[in-house]
Amino acid sequence: MKPIFRDLSEPELLKKCLRGRTQNPNESVNSVIWNRFPKTTFIGVRTLHFGVWDAVASFNEGNLVMCNVSERLGYPPGRNCVQAMKRLDGDQIDEAKRVVKNIEMKARQKRKAVKLMLEDLYQQQGDQDEPSYGDGMY
Repeated sequence: MKPIFRDLSEPELLKKCLRGRTQNPNESVNSVIWNRFPKTTFIGVRTLHFGVWDAVASFNEGNLVMCNVSERLGYPPGRNCVQAMKRLDGDQIDEAKRVVKNIEMKARQKRKAVKLMLEDLYQQQGDQDEPSYGDGMY
């Protein structure tokens, strides 16, 4: 039987947070839910249940799932509805790609800065000793 609580110092837990990922995927679902129903607005339990269902379905399947639900309820979606949902899904994917690209760019810049700093440090240490390369040394 696996322990309920894990040691927080385990390196595998930290690996889950690399590259902008969250350790807890429920944080993203919660964000989708609270975007639909802000905590400052009172709603009834039935509305909350529907909103959570809607948020989870959209989170798992995308906005196009609403067209499928509409069709199963006996109200086939129109062409414009399907196109709009596909466009929303595409926009979300494009935004996610843009965010990941920015995170990767900042990581590359940081690695480059660290590399340059280490090269400068190495160069300074080399300047204190005898030069490692010069005319006629080899």
